[in-house]
Amino acid sequence: MATVGGLPTIDFCGEKVPTHKEAVAERMVSAMVRGAALKSNLYGIRERAADFFPAVEPVLKKYDIPADFKYLPIAESDLISHAKSRVGAAGYWQLMPGTARDLGLKVGNGSDERYNLEKATEAVCRHLRYLYKELGNWTLVAAAYNGGLGHVRSRMRQQGEQDFYDLKLFSETGFYIFRILAYKEMLTNPLQYSPIISNTALTYLIQPLPGQGNSVEMPGSGYKYVSFGFNADSSWGPQSMRSPLAITRVIRKKSRKEEEGQEQDGIPYKAVMGGALVLRDRLPRFRKWVRGITRHWWEWL
Repeated sequence: MATVGGLPTIDFCGEKVPTHKEAVAERMVSAMVRGAALKSNLYGIRERAADFFPAVEPVLKKYDIPADFKYLPIAESDLISHAKSRVGAAGYWQLMPGTARDLGLKVGNGSDERYNLEKATEAVCRHLRYLYKELGNWTLVAAAYNGGLGHVRSRMRQQGEQDFYDLKLFSETGFYIFRILAYKEMLTNPLQYSPIISNTALTYLIQPLPGQGNSVEMPGSGYKYVSFGFNADSSWGPQSMRSPLAITRVIRKKSRKEEEGQEQDGIPYKAVMGGALVLRDRLPRFRKWVRGITRHWWEWL
């Protein structure tokens, strides 16, 4: 696989991701790390995707929607059919009640077609076609699915930008496409990212599903030193990991003080050591509930 700026060449719906830009590469790596932090959940996602993808791919094709949009519901719902958010979005595609009704789905009076995979997917495809007609770019369409067409168009107008990767959007919307890309890459090319994601996560990503053959041999274990972009080693992938370290030559400029003490559960600790960003996996020693949220106390691997 060709490499750009130290990362494999990545595209979304045929539109190239400019990973040669430091900010883009940083967000891509961050999304990979966060997605891989789910660890055991990755195997469940792969199991559900084995049934989900064949069901939605023909519908996407029917509406001439790029197949990469099948990864969008992973970022939305982890492919859990009964998923419902605290604000009321529901189903695989996490449609809000009003949006679902506008798209022709029945919501209320004992019926909720957001949980009907076929009907919900048909409705979403109609919505995606409309967004593409308005924006003319699939990456912007994905952003508008998350943040709304009005938000994306207003930011494009205010900033005079047409490229998603140069737009400043709401933080969740700006990171949304990278979450989708992270799942796409982890499910299709996991070993290409062995310098970033832990061996535990890789195990869940390459472990055979029921009915599949033997697993792929794992690369060596150890801490990983990861580059975020310019001047990175272009020999990316498992063949470059003969030692447990992937050395970088990039000094991260941005201060990480604002991130200290704000790590989310399950996300590897990040620190700058010797001019390199070090990702270290942690294991929970025990858990406790605080206002309905699981909190972990960690010990280092």
